Amino acid sequence: MTGDLIDNDHGTGPCLDALKPFQAQYGIYTVLGNHDYSCVTLRDHFLSTDESRLSLRKASNNVERLIEGLQEMGIVVLRNERREIEIDGVPISIAGVDDPYTFRDDIQQTFDGFEKHGPLFVLVHSPDRHNELMDVNADMVFSGHTHGGQVQAPFIGPIVTRTSADRCFADGLIHRNGTVFHTTRGVGSGRIARPRFFCRPEVTFFEVHFQSAAGDSI
Repeated sequence: MTGDLIDNDHGTGPCLDALKPFQAQYGIYTVLGNHDYSCVTLRDHFLSTDESRLSLRKASNNVERLIEGLQEMGIVVLRNERREIEIDGVPISIAGVDDPYTFRDDIQQTFDGFEKHGPLFVLVHSPDRHNELMDVNADMVFSGHTHGGQVQAPFIGPIVTRTSADRCFADGLIHRNGTVFHTTRGVGSGRIARPRFFCRPEVTFFEVHFQSAAGDSI
């Protein structure tokens, strides 16, 4: 999961209830987004994507309560850190970069001492840091945050992306220098800015194929 699990503290209980039924053989992993950290107000929608917006953001969420609830269910919350798992003899690295939109990301810390021995998947709330993630030789990077722009114009695309990344990173698959990026439109919308236009919500499933230690395709 790529963050924005709640909008404010009232959403923590319903969020945890909704996630309880989910099971995964190799674990569930998440990073946090700007909505998880702060209750977004109307004026935030008119702020730029530089550091000046942070001084105006007042309503902090009880993010530790959210993290505790996720961890109690066995969901791994990655905050500038990574985990290693093994699938049929293949080492898989799953890295989670904390929210770039609120400047909590630390890519150097996330990959400190990292040596790549198999596929590397990265979770990061916003696609802002795509250039740095290409440098660490990530195979696939999963992001959200943009809602696909929520409002798209025919033949033009998203009107507002809320990211410093190129507009093409607002939604869908992007291939850059051997790294596959995917930004999901997500299933919801903001509490204040609700409309969607030419930008349907989505849940995306991926089939990832790689080689086992024996050379078999998995």
